[in-house]
Amino acid sequence: MLGRNEHSSTRSKSRGSQPLLVCFQASNGNDAPEPLDNSFRSHTTVPRKGPRPAGGGDGWPPDPSSKEPCQKAPNDGRRAKWGRPRKWENQLHNYLRELEEAEYSDLHIKAINRIIRKAFQFWDSKEPGKVDQQDIRSYLSQWPEGRNRIYQRTIINGYLRFCSNFVIQSMRWRDPVDVRFKVRWLTKSQYATLVNLEMDPLDELVIRLALDMGLRRVEISRILLTDIDRTGYLTVRGKGKKLRTVPFFPGIHVTLDRWLQERERLVSIFPGPYPDHLIIVRYRKHLTAIKRTALDNIYKRVSKIVGFHFSYHDLRRTWARTAWEIGVPIETIAMILGHRDTKTTLRYIGANADHANEAMQKLHLARMNLLDKECTRNDRKVKTESIEPEI
Repeated sequence: MLGRNEHSSTRSKSRGSQPLLVCFQASNGNDAPEPLDNSFRSHTTVPRKGPRPAGGGDGWPPDPSSKEPCQKAPNDGRRAKWGRPRKWENQLHNYLRELEEAEYSDLHIKAINRIIRKAFQFWDSKEPGKVDQQDIRSYLSQWPEGRNRIYQRTIINGYLRFCSNFVIQSMRWRDPVDVRFKVRWLTKSQYATLVNLEMDPLDELVIRLALDMGLRRVEISRILLTDIDRTGYLTVRGKGKKLRTVPFFPGIHVTLDRWLQERERLVSIFPGPYPDHLIIVRYRKHLTAIKRTALDNIYKRVSKIVGFHFSYHDLRRTWARTAWEIGVPIETIAMILGHRDTKTTLRYIGANADHANEAMQKLHLARMNLLDKECTRNDRKVKTESIEPEI
């Protein structure tokens, strides 16, 4: 009967020891054996970490019959499993993290990650600070002129600016501003149906903030109780948490008061602590600020009730387009929407060649009316001068 320690020693002996990398020759009468020459192993050395990649060209994988030293794996722009991450990959990770903190959508972040990785594979993992104008032109030449090229350039420009490289900004690209024909907004009948619909206080407030004030989804979720000014203004936290002041739409105070009463009822039912946000919802047994997913569910639920599909962007564009059609200056619309450039606002409202033609026709009619008034005034002046004064 063997003891416990004897069993363990027997198991360890049965495993056997791992083979040594150094082999020994038979001794030539000396006590210590002489090691063999292991130089033949140098050209077959593989990295310790990760599997050996599939080869084919570029000297990888090495030929065992060759006596040349082992070459490095070809640099394909991706992170090697056995190596350290590239510099641009570390900066991309930090850039995507900032976009997540700014509450960009998951689909947008995935698209940004895919475009930037594809660009740096094309540039052979070049450092972001060394990307020049020739690299940008060679990469963008893969796409024809249009929205796809503009989108690619915009995504890459945002990442390069994050890395303190302003090469795209210095190239001064000029793009047409009347090429966006796929913009959606509500028709007049859809707008009337949505406004006259009876909704609960939460759904009505979310819809009215986007439809009547042009707020973004993330801006609605960031509104605090202290941001409401009863004199008629609302403090809005936009992209990058930039502050701007937006006046209340007439009649939205009734919707706001309804929701504040409902909010007080929720606070009286559920235990604290309570967030300082204007719009709060129940999450399990507590109250929390409303998130992007909950807002999307509200838009989907209301769209099923009215019978037509819309997103929060469609409501925001409807406000911008309605304001533009009634004659509100484009600079004022851009300020309320939170756009830094009026070109973005023009693409947002879908201004195209048809609207430019309509504007020319209106200008022509206004000029003809002005000329008619001037001719009538001159005729009256001539008639007055032709009358001789009585003596």
